Amino acid sequence: MIQLSLKQLLGKMGGNPQNDTIEMVWTKELNQAAKQRSRKLDIANTLNKVRNLAIFINASPQRRENFLKLQTNQPALVLMQEIRTRWNSTYLMLQRAKRLQSDINQYCETYGVTRFMMNSNEWRQIDYLLCLTKPFFDFTLVLTKTKDITIHGVFDVYNLLFEHLERSIRQSSRKKVSLLYSCGFSLLSLYF
Repeated sequence: MIQLSLKQLLGKMGGNPQNDTIEMVWTKELNQAAKQRSRKLDIANTLNKVRNLAIFINASPQRRENFLKLQTNQPALVLMQEIRTRWNSTYLMLQRAKRLQSDINQYCETYGVTRFMMNSNEWRQIDYLLCLTKPFFDFTLVLTKTKDITIHGVFDVYNLLFEHLERSIRQSSRKKVSLLYSCGFSLLSLYF
């Protein structure tokens, strides 16, 4: 239920992945879509930039090797791609991208793939999405590891998630970002 709620929330933002498997081929269609989306400044575009960059780099052994060579911290990491059927994959994809932020920026500059370059506003959107999705990630991990969940524990989790969404709504409304207000809080309530 937690992940279905998060999926619906991301869907309202236009941010759900469509793929069932990891995409390993950078096609002309993906290239054209990446060029077209690069003019938009919304959260869905930012998610698509991260997704497309992961596909772009990982689809070519040379691009992957070049990306890994740029990294000064060890172990060198590749970008992750989210998958529609994997719980928490959006959070993990964004977390990895944030961790590799300077390497992503350097790669885009060095190899001239500016359509994937993210500006400070887009990195703030990633930070926002990480803050928004982290409790869903944490609670999913806790509930999947626990063998003796009681209904009281489940209600506590949902109450905490409701409080998190309410705080996010208040913060976003102060920032004049009404997206969460229109879809966020009511999403979890759809299941109860």
